[in-house]
Parts: sequence; C-alpha cells; structure tokens
Amino acid sequence: MLEEIGFICLLTLAGFLLVALDILFLPGSVLVLSGVAVIVYSMHLNYEKFGWGPTGLQLLVCLGVTPFLVKWGLNHISLKQELRVEDGYVSFPDRKKYMGLIAIAESDLRPSGSIFLKLEGKEEYLDCVSDGTFIEKGSTVKIMDIQGPSIVVQKH
Repeated sequence: MLEEIGFICLLTLAGFLLVALDILFLPGSVLVLSGVAVIVYSMHLNYEKFGWGPTGLQLLVCLGVTPFLVKWGLNHISLKQELRVEDGYVSFPDRKKYMGLIAIAESDLRPSGSIFLKLEGKEEYLDCVSDGTFIEKGSTVKIMDIQGPSIVVQKH
C-alpha cells in the first residue's frame, strides 16, 4: 500500500516536472500535455486503489500547486529589464526644442509630409502632420505641438 502511494505521488511530481520543463525550455510543446496526462493518470490510479477521498485530496493539492507553478513560470519567462531614459534608452528623440519654431513645408502636407528648418546652424528635415488643413509645399509653417514622436504644424 505504501509503495502504491509512493508511486502515485511520484507520477504526480513527474507530471508537474514535465509541465515545468515545458515552461522553461520548450514553451508550447507536447511536454505540458504529457505532464497533464501523467497527473490525470496518477489520479486515475489513486481512484482505483483508494477511492474518492484520497483522489479528492490529490485533486485539491494539484489545484493548489498549479497557480504557483504558472506564476513561477510567467515570472521566469517575462522580461525583467526595464529600459529607462536615465540609462540612455529612448524610443524617439526629444523634440520639445522645436516647439514654436518656424519652418518651410518641404512637401504638401495633406495632412502629413515633411518640413525644413534651420536650428543652431544645422539644417534639418522632419516628418510632421498639419493641424488637419492642407498646406502647400513652400508655405511657412509654425510648430504648434509635439505629440510623442509626431510634430504638429500650422500654416503661419
């Protein structure tokens, strides 16, 4: 009897081990299905040998362990590094320095296009959007707003 209980516990642990291996090394593979099948088989053996009582207890233990295993797996495979501006990571350059400047529409803005401006002795071409109106190429525009990576201009 003790050997049978040990074998059932060993099968259950082997099933959880297969699920953990799936999470760690081969996400989405057949290991998770194999692990669940081994756990279900151990419950079947438990029911045949000992009835509903011990099987219900095994089910409760499995249902209690599963959320911790899932949480552990998600913490293991999730991105832990944060990309901060202080560390030099930027998704787009800071464009607040362009606010209020006057530029020339390098293309028709309907509503997006490009503008040309001189800033601190450098010539720059920037992609932008108009405030919703059509602006012809060569028109003078004023930078009215910076919305993330987008520069919003208005005819000047």
